[in-house]
Amino acid sequence: MRMLVRVLAGFVGCLGLAVALTAWLRPESIAGSLGLVITNPTGLATIRADIGGFFGASGIFAVLAAVHGRPQYVLAALLLQCFAIAGRLVNIAFVGWSFNFLTPISIEAVVIALFFMAYRTLATTDTFS
Repeated sequence: MRMLVRVLAGFVGCLGLAVALTAWLRPESIAGSLGLVITNPTGLATIRADIGGFFGASGIFAVLAAVHGRPQYVLAALLLQCFAIAGRLVNIAFVGWSFNFLTPISIEAVVIALFFMAYRTLATTDTFS
């Protein structure tokens, strides 16, 4: 089980790093897919810094958890994902529900469940699991 959660965390981490690279190298392409409009260079910088930074940090921590098998790394990635879904819930509270929110919320919920399972599994001292 430990190896499975490490592989899954590593896979999700690599996906996060790919999104970060896309945000840094092709921010216009990621902006459109996220429903954002870039009106000036500050918008480009915001996508690179905020979106790229979020996915980069989450991806790095997930990959570190996969490589080293340390629960604190996956806990950091879990915390970032929890803040993301919390932001979505705040948004729903202010603007109401849209079915456009279903896909990102579902993805974040699955990633949170995976990271939580990885944390619980890696936090155990049983080396035979």
